Amino acid sequence: MVSLGPGSQAAGGRGRDQVVYLHLGTPKSGTTYLQNVMWRNRERLRKQGVLYPGDAYPAHYWATLDLQEADYLGHNYPEVPGAWERLVAEARRWRGTTVISHELLTRSTAEQAEQALSDLAFAEVHLVLTVRDLVRQIPAAWQETVKNRFGVPFSVFVEQLRDPEGSEGDHGRAFWRMQDLVGILDRWAGGIPGVPPERVHIVTVPSGGGPQDLLWRRFAEVIGVDPEQIPPPPVEANSSIGAAETAFLRRLNRRLKGRIDWPTYERLIKHHLVPKVLGGRKAARRIVLSGPQLQWAVERNERMLAEIAGRGYHIVGDLSELTPDSTEPKERHPDDVTADELVDVALDAARGLAESAGRVPELEQRVRELERQLAEAQRERDEAWQAMRAAYERPVLRHMAHRIGQREPLVMKTMEKIVEIRDELRQRGAK
Repeated sequence: MVSLGPGSQAAGGRGRDQVVYLHLGTPKSGTTYLQNVMWRNRERLRKQGVLYPGDAYPAHYWATLDLQEADYLGHNYPEVPGAWERLVAEARRWRGTTVISHELLTRSTAEQAEQALSDLAFAEVHLVLTVRDLVRQIPAAWQETVKNRFGVPFSVFVEQLRDPEGSEGDHGRAFWRMQDLVGILDRWAGGIPGVPPERVHIVTVPSGGGPQDLLWRRFAEVIGVDPEQIPPPPVEANSSIGAAETAFLRRLNRRLKGRIDWPTYERLIKHHLVPKVLGGRKAARRIVLSGPQLQWAVERNERMLAEIAGRGYHIVGDLSELTPDSTEPKERHPDDVTADELVDVALDAARGLAESAGRVPELEQRVRELERQLAEAQRERDEAWQAMRAAYERPVLRHMAHRIGQREPLVMKTMEKIVEIRDELRQRGAK
């Protein structure tokens, strides 16, 4: 396997000092895990010449929505306007390798992909796709739709995938836009300016049994960093839930539909109830395909892999890891969850929400204490500015500060700020 370090000449042959890796997805293929590794190790990555840009963890998410001129489930984040331009500007200033990563990049249109590649034309652009087989992806994707407030049954969801144009609902079209490797790469690599095959990297996600950090090691090989120098954090508890838990949440969504806005749902349900209550239940049954739906998924997966294998892409891992198990599972269909199972999940959910509600007074007290500390810090800052401004008015101290400022740029910037504030106050006094 070829290791492509920052500014490597191995891919493209031009030896450019700026390289951008666009990690497009796919969703549910370890993307969040990789993003967590890079976000928590930004300084270590910089020491190896790799920039993971953004001043907040969701920066790449906001940039993706900005590129696509999209909202999320009807909610507009105030940070989105200009977010793509800010991320690109940061990459442009960096002399080395930059990684931009978000799984929703897979749903970009050909025009949006062309715009992104044009904006990044100052660098040598590589595309990265982390990939799992469809038999694992389909249940995971259905569960994700449920965690995002939808209430479609699993069997209906799969039928929409089998006939995305003819069936009602848009889940099928949305799924294939983000999971059809052929379509994704046709939009991103096949247009103008396009990306040559040797700069398209397919990272396979093993089905299990290997080291926990194997996916990170493979991804690190692509972007050209030493994984030994950037150890990933312990794998966090997965927010995936079982068949009964997802069935309960699906029914809850149908009851809640239209009653609470997305930010409230995201905070209370998606980021609290799902991972901290439903995700912690023992003996959860897996969500699996079975019968004709399983056989269809296996055949559809084989056709997609055959197309990818003949395109000359750089494969990290082994495409055989993407061959699904066609053995009929022992688990029941997720639509056949019993009433007793649902009641049991509902009771645990009610307990978890009640316990979190009981902690609200404690959280409110912590917020008040933080507000007090912030007000105190602001008061001390204002007093410090007043003292520095008064000292600067004394000629001896001003002359000394100028001499120090010649050697210490930070002191000079502070003095310039003091003068700016002084002039502003004088103007206000004159008015």
